[in-house]
Amino acid sequence: LQFPPGFLWGTATSAHQVEGNNHNNQWAEWEQQPGHIWRGDRSGLACNWWQAAEQDFALMQQMHLKTHRLSVEWSRIEPQPGQFDTAALDRYRQMLADLHSRGIKPMVTLHHFTNPLWLEQAGGWERPEVVARFQNYVRVVAAALHDQCDLWLTINEPLVYLAQGWFRGIWPPQRPFSLTALRVYRHLLLARAAAYRTIHAVQPDAMVGAAMAIRLFLPSN
Repeated sequence: LQFPPGFLWGTATSAHQVEGNNHNNQWAEWEQQPGHIWRGDRSGLACNWWQAAEQDFALMQQMHLKTHRLSVEWSRIEPQPGQFDTAALDRYRQMLADLHSRGIKPMVTLHHFTNPLWLEQAGGWERPEVVARFQNYVRVVAAALHDQCDLWLTINEPLVYLAQGWFRGIWPPQRPFSLTALRVYRHLLLARAAAYRTIHAVQPDAMVGAAMAIRLFLPSN
């Protein structure tokens, strides 16, 4: 088996899992409650990427990786509705620029399971207003980072997010077997389409997609 020319071998991370000290999203709040995380673990400082991501970028370079997918944390960028943190955007620009300097093509995910607390408290993805709010956030991020990135993922594994939060109910907001899931699914689809259009309005030649979770089944005799 041979991969085609230009195939991008790489790695992926999500902001909440690696950055550390993300305190302003629903997962940070949820993981403080006993029984939610195995052994009572907390994300805490995580891998301290917010201060030292470049150390891992150097390891990626040594491994001759060609791309890395990272997510930007909505609650860092927009800690309060309509208030955007330019210092956070500047830090993400530094990360993307460092990847470029090492010959590693960055790919940015705009939503990887976490929501700002203010959004969650306003009803999160169950409310139709989330589509416009997400679109506005995407517009700000695309305007700030488009010269450092032309590969974008709008929403990471939306069906996983939906299933774990509203069908199985084992992730926040813990709504098992909820018909609200259908409303959430609609909003996720509308938000993804809005993000696609918004990025292309800022960066017409961008490649925009979504990360999907797929299970393969091989039949047997």
